Amino acid sequence: MGFVERKPLNLRFISHAFGCSQGESMRLVLKSFTMPKSFYNINQDNNVFFYNNTDNNSLIEVKLISGDYTADELKDEIQTRVRATAGLGGTFTVAYDAIKRKFTFTIPSNYPSGYFVSFFDKNETTLEYRSDANEVLGGTPSTDVNAPVNMFAGGVHTLNGGLTTVASKYPIRLSTIENIYLI
Repeated sequence: MGFVERKPLNLRFISHAFGCSQGESMRLVLKSFTMPKSFYNINQDNNVFFYNNTDNNSLIEVKLISGDYTADELKDEIQTRVRATAGLGGTFTVAYDAIKRKFTFTIPSNYPSGYFVSFFDKNETTLEYRSDANEVLGGTPSTDVNAPVNMFAGGVHTLNGGLTTVASKYPIRLSTIENIYLI
């Protein structure tokens, strides 16, 4: 699940409606709960991933625009954002297989050597390094910012080594917050 800040739920009751004597306790049972969905499926908790440029040992950030997407719309958004990212651009393409619910990414030959990575490092306070983008894209997270791993199935891209095709390891998810838990 995405990085969600837990805030206490404050309930206020009319003081004369309930009462306990010293040494007694009261229990309340919640029989129904509704909450309007007031956030996008793709949001600040799951919209950032990186291209790990191994030629110069740098991370190139790719940031999706927050919103609610169908799988085909998300495919187009990923392709648009990667192409618009400085240091990448080009003819990068994304395909979507609706039966397997997976993406296939084609990295152009002129891209720097490297691979895509998504970080979910619990020790980091920077939101970009606590992202659920790997779940959205169907990849494996890197749990340590200092040790990135290839998010997708397929080889590492080599500059001018021809096209590289990589694919989601797992079915994609259009939302990483599917449930709200009350504790």
